[in-house]
Amino acid sequence: VSEPYVVVGTTSGFIRVFDLSRREARCVRSSNVRQNLEDVGGFYGIQCNSACTCVTFQFKRPESDIPDTRLFAWDFESDDIHVIDFLNVTTGQLDSEDMTPPLSNASDEAKQLAINRCPISHFWDKREPRMLVCECARVNPAMPGTADGGLSPRSPRTNSSGEFKVDVASVVLFFTGEHGFLLQDCFLTDPTYTGLLGLSAPYIYYSKKVSSADGIGDEQDVRDKLEPVVAKVPLRDFMELDDAGRNDDTTRRALLDFSFHLALGNLDEAFGKVRKIKSKDIWTNLAKMCVKRQRLDVAKVCLGNMGHCAALRALRLAIKEYPETEAQLATLAVQLGMKEEAVELFKSCGRYDLLNKFYQSANEWDEAVQVAQESDRIHLRNTHYARAKHLESQGSTPMAAQYFEKAETHHRDVPRMLVEKPDELQEYVAQAHDGKLYNYWGAYLESIGETATAVQFYDESDNYLSKVRVLCFQGDLQEATEVATSSGDKAACFYLARQLETMEMPMQAVQFYSKALAFTSAIRIAKENSLDGELMSLALRSCKEDMVDVAEYFESIEVHDNAVILYQKGGAVGKALDLSFRMKQFSALESMADELDENTDPEILMRCADFFLSHGQQERAVPVLISAKRYLQALDLCLKHKIEVSVDMAEKMTLPKSDNKAEMEHRNAILEKVAMCAEEQGLYQLACRKYTQGGKPVKAMKALIKSGEVEKVVFFANANRKREIFIMAANWLHMQDWRSDHTILKEIVAMYTKAKALDSLASFYESCAQVEVEEYRNYEKALQALQEAQKYLNKSKQKGTSVGLESQAAFLDSRIGLTQKFVTGKALMVSSPEEGVTKLRALLEESDVETAIRIGDIFAVMIDHFARRGDAKEAYGLMEELRIQVPDVNMAYYIPLSLIESVHRTLGIPVGRGRGAESVDQPDGGHVEVGDDDDEDDDDIIDES
Repeated sequence: VSEPYVVVGTTSGFIRVFDLSRREARCVRSSNVRQNLEDVGGFYGIQCNSACTCVTFQFKRPESDIPDTRLFAWDFESDDIHVIDFLNVTTGQLDSEDMTPPLSNASDEAKQLAINRCPISHFWDKREPRMLVCECARVNPAMPGTADGGLSPRSPRTNSSGEFKVDVASVVLFFTGEHGFLLQDCFLTDPTYTGLLGLSAPYIYYSKKVSSADGIGDEQDVRDKLEPVVAKVPLRDFMELDDAGRNDDTTRRALLDFSFHLALGNLDEAFGKVRKIKSKDIWTNLAKMCVKRQRLDVAKVCLGNMGHCAALRALRLAIKEYPETEAQLATLAVQLGMKEEAVELFKSCGRYDLLNKFYQSANEWDEAVQVAQESDRIHLRNTHYARAKHLESQGSTPMAAQYFEKAETHHRDVPRMLVEKPDELQEYVAQAHDGKLYNYWGAYLESIGETATAVQFYDESDNYLSKVRVLCFQGDLQEATEVATSSGDKAACFYLARQLETMEMPMQAVQFYSKALAFTSAIRIAKENSLDGELMSLALRSCKEDMVDVAEYFESIEVHDNAVILYQKGGAVGKALDLSFRMKQFSALESMADELDENTDPEILMRCADFFLSHGQQERAVPVLISAKRYLQALDLCLKHKIEVSVDMAEKMTLPKSDNKAEMEHRNAILEKVAMCAEEQGLYQLACRKYTQGGKPVKAMKALIKSGEVEKVVFFANANRKREIFIMAANWLHMQDWRSDHTILKEIVAMYTKAKALDSLASFYESCAQVEVEEYRNYEKALQALQEAQKYLNKSKQKGTSVGLESQAAFLDSRIGLTQKFVTGKALMVSSPEEGVTKLRALLEESDVETAIRIGDIFAVMIDHFARRGDAKEAYGLMEELRIQVPDVNMAYYIPLSLIESVHRTLGIPVGRGRGAESVDQPDGGHVEVGDDDDEDDDDIIDES
């Protein structure tokens, strides 16, 4: 009943809502809520909210009076049915297959408490239409004698013996048609309560068992002894309020709205609802929700309202020190007691160092050590040390000692911890077998006067210094000497040397200072006691400062040989040279020459150079002059005496560039002279580099050409990209074997083109044509080469890049015309022999024919034609005519020997008739097959160009 409405459930599964506000009841809502449910029985309970906008109901289990684990809610506005199953606390719409955990602002403990339960009664709040409470019993596995999990109908709080059950919980929920069920809280009900009576925020009401009054008294006495039959429990968010706050309607509505929006996760709305409320519990809950929703801005306000200054300070420091948001939230979670959330947040951002510190502060040392071993090994020793200090503070010294050992600080901390327990410390040292602890115990024994035993422990710990010190204190100098000698310990030797020095034993003191590598002290004792025989060896083993000091001592006592050597070894080359000059120790000068550099005094360098020149050692004088920056003088010596200029010497004489014109001229003059020396010595690449650095690219190219390296010449020309350089390189490449290397041929053409030297390129093509004629007798390709030459010569004339080319062009035109006639006549010898012979004979009549065509080649074409046709007489006549026109002709050079022999044999004329007929020497070492140009495999020069 919810005035003026009443809700009725029928046995057929219908729920009907009647309006009783009029004279007759009127049905305003009706629905068969069981039509899609097959696994339920009849209704177990029905409730309506205060606004009559929603009805909640339960069913029994099939064929049983035990309630089902589900609670259903029918929302009138949306006409949807929602369900929450308390068996696993999941919720969703009835027609949906997806059941998910409900939204909640309850603690994790409350969520776990609500699982595996069954609602046995529920009530809506009398004034708040969104809130309801369910009384839920634990659903246990079937107990003996009970087939349905131990629940009894209508007697949920008592077992079979009538005793109270203790595992009954109250679950507070919100419900709206838009959001469904929201879990607000869950807590165990007091076992003395017999049942849930209802909900009216801020209280939940329960019935209690009434205890009987002892004895008989008056009515007032009985009333005092009887306990109240109704108990009220405040809701979680109202616990921190007093009665006035709980009964205030504005506060009540604000807190309910706060709880509802907090369950939805809407922090801003929740914060706005309780902004003026002073409940610490409410602000604590909101702060915890800020951790889950990652709202640090709201969390600061919550901590301020809580008055939690320590937490607020910790949060501000975390924001300042930790860049990870998760680490800042974890710090807040620690302050709010949210341990599990803090651990997960630290892990999610990878801050295992902070997680380690958190476990340490919580005294969870096993977890801290595990984190350090697995994910924070850089702090593993620190963790062991912190645990050891914790155990020490608790008085557990044996365990503390173990962790000090793991932290590798037991040498210091265990003696400190046990300093007031010498017996335990002695036992620990004896069991540890550790040299450092033996040393500590030896020092302790020495402090209490047990020096003999202390020596033994010093010996066990290899502390030879302390052992020698105690032996010297005991006056056993011989034993101390044996220990220092056998051990070789530098500290022990030094201490013993100090003792020997005080005992006026200089030789022994020098010896042990030397063993201790304290050469400065040894030199001091040797000088004070005139032990000159030891000084030289000591100085050579010591530092440069000591060498110079001893050298000055030797100079003062006129032992100049040793002084020069020590000056030189000590880096005081100037003093060594000066002393050598004064004492005329020329052998020492020669040995020191290699150590001279630009940092040496120029005056000393020049004296040294003059010394070498006066003794005819120019090669040694040159490096000295270079060090003295007398470059031109050094180069004159190199040129005069043919002294090789090395790359290192050349680099030393290469001065840095400067903005000063005079300095740059001086630099270039030196570089040019260096290049000249290198060029004379055949170091052409070095000469090229220095000419280039000195701004003489033409001379650099000339030097590089002398090296004969084609690749480097090509590279330099392409890198320099100057016209004259390109022409020089192309002219030089023209003289190389470009006929067999097509790469050179391409580079020649490319360089003439880049230099725009078209006349030179034309001349090159003319030479190509001449090669085709003289070496390969290929007039077709010669004609192509001449035509290319004509093309570039015409371009040169058009651009006006050259002067006086008319005669060359006319001569080239004549050659092209003659060559064209010969090529045409040769071709006609195949298709029209008579016409071809006519043209060739007409060509022979040309006055300048030999400027383009060789006479022998013209006759060879005709002789070959008649000989192959079988007209030996005509062929022989042509041979005779060739001999007349060219008296000294080598016939076999133009005509194959086999063809000559065939003609002579046919006519019966001896082969020896005619000059050169028997000569078979040819330029290529074989016979020339005239007219058989198609079978030649020689290089195609024109095609490649």
